[in-house]
Amino acid sequence: DWRAIAEVVAAVEIPVWGNGDVVDGPSAARLLAETNAAGVAIGRAAMGNPFIFHEVTTYLATGAVVAPPTEAERLTMCRRHLHMLAEEKGEAVAVRQMRTHAIGYLRGLRNSAALRRELMRAETLARWDELLMKALSFVTV
Repeated sequence: DWRAIAEVVAAVEIPVWGNGDVVDGPSAARLLAETNAAGVAIGRAAMGNPFIFHEVTTYLATGAVVAPPTEAERLTMCRRHLHMLAEEKGEAVAVRQMRTHAIGYLRGLRNSAALRRELMRAETLARWDELLMKALSFVTV
């Protein structure tokens, strides 16, 4: 229910961005149409799904729905995210924080429950790498 956003947009003269329940390009377009917001902020839907930004911008610009990322692309991005986080915050923090993000990256992947269990127990960057590389070896590009 984006009525509150629409009410704020109508009441003020500054740009207002809307958020909530934006999970893809069509939902972003609906939010903009229903609220007249100046833009869209994406929250939970981006957890483990950085691809959503490309999906939304493409849809808003062209109306085209982009193909979802492949399993290989998702696992590769998960690994890249892990390494960037480790570089920024150190290995221990990265491994802990990636547990939250991994759920999104793995959602819907074949046999992801076993991988998710292993990742949740993994304590080192090396172990995460090992598990993600093993998973990548089983998916098609």
